[in-house]
Parts: sequence; C-alpha cells; structure tokens
Amino acid sequence: MRRPVEAPIVDAAIDDSWATMATPLEFLNPVISRVMDGVQRYISNGGDRPADEIERADAALAAQHLSTRTATEVYICTTDIAAGEGAETVLASEDMGTR
Repeated sequence: MRRPVEAPIVDAAIDDSWATMATPLEFLNPVISRVMDGVQRYISNGGDRPADEIERADAALAAQHLSTRTATEVYICTTDIAAGEGAETVLASEDMGTR
C-alpha cells in the first residue's frame, strides 16, 4: 500500500499492523539492566563512543519480551553494526540468543 509522504512511517506500520507500541521497559528487572549495561559496555569497548551516548534500548526491549515469553523471537534492525553485534552477544550471554 502506498502512503502519502506526509504519513510518518511508524504510524503507517502501526496502522497496517506491521508494528505495535511496546510496553515501557522494566528497568528494575535484573535481566533488562544486565542487557542494557552489557550492550553499552560492548559498544564503548569496541570504539570511540562515550558510554553515555550509546543507545541500548533495542536490546533491552528484546530481552524484556524474550524473558517474559511475550515473544519467541525478535529481530533488531539497525545500521549501527556495533549495536547489533552487542545485542546479539549480550542476549546470547543471557541464554536468549537461540530463542
């Protein structure tokens, strides 16, 4: 379906049932905290980005859904290679890499 240029792509994905709004992250859940910290360390150790400028919510959201079994598999699409590799590494270390 072709959309007018004015329609934000996220809104279009939600309207067409390709995406849903996520529930807020459960920061007090130890798995979520470990995944967020692990991805942040992975990225900052592998490059020159300061740790406080690294986005790590994608992996945390994936961990939340996998750990609560509201999803059996997740896909993280990113152009940030280090973030993708970090998410894959940290999720696998939490025994979520094969779910």
